[in-house]
Parts: sequence; structure tokens; C-alpha cells
Amino acid sequence: PEAAAVLLEALTVKPDVDNVGWHPLPTRVSFGSRNAVETFRNMFNPPRMIYSSYQCTSRWEFDAASFEMPLWHHNYLDAFGPPILDVNMKVCLIPELVRPSFLDALVAADDAEIFNTHVVRACLQSVW
Repeated sequence: PEAAAVLLEALTVKPDVDNVGWHPLPTRVSFGSRNAVETFRNMFNPPRMIYSSYQCTSRWEFDAASFEMPLWHHNYLDAFGPPILDVNMKVCLIPELVRPSFLDALVAADDAEIFNTHVVRACLQSVW
């Protein structure tokens, strides 16, 4: 598990940005509730400190010809209310990471320390 954690962190990097001038990578993101389910969850759980999105890209994309961004960018750029926190956005370069074999390996892990890695926490948040 320790080697897996090191490998996951090594393959997690800041994404390439298609157009830094028109569509830079955000440095602050609203962590407010995005829907009624999150509002209810926030009543009984500690505040969310990681916000993840499972996408089939490792780039922060922007079409400069049409001035359009992918719809999923709105999850990070729209204002959902407080708290608004500084963020360090990263992408994991392992394609199709969230899959049954990966989750099965987590179940078999002897050391719970693997669950403290950002990538594992983001993957579990995506499937939960």
C-alpha cells in the first residue's frame, strides 16, 4: 500500500491549461452546497475539504474560438455560497482509475494509511 500511495501521488499533477489568458485554472472555489442532498449531508457531517470530479481528461480545457468551457467546469467556477477556499487543483494521470479492480484493491489493503491520499479520497468521493 505504501508503494501504491507514492505512485498515485507521483502521477497526480497540476493540469495543463488550454488558455491561461481567457480561462485560467481557479485558485479559489466555493465549497457551498450544490444541491439539496449536499445541504442535508452538511447538516450532519464535517465540512467538505476535497471536491473531486471524475472526468475523461487531464486538461483544463477551453475552446478559444467559441469561448466555451466544458459544462463540468461550472462545478468549480460557479458561486454556491460559503465557504470559499483556496484550492490546489490536480489531476491523476492514470486513465480509468475508478474501476472495480481498484476499489477491490482498496478493500484488500492491510494499511488504512492509503485512505489518507488525495487520489484515493477523491475516487471514493466520486463513487459514494
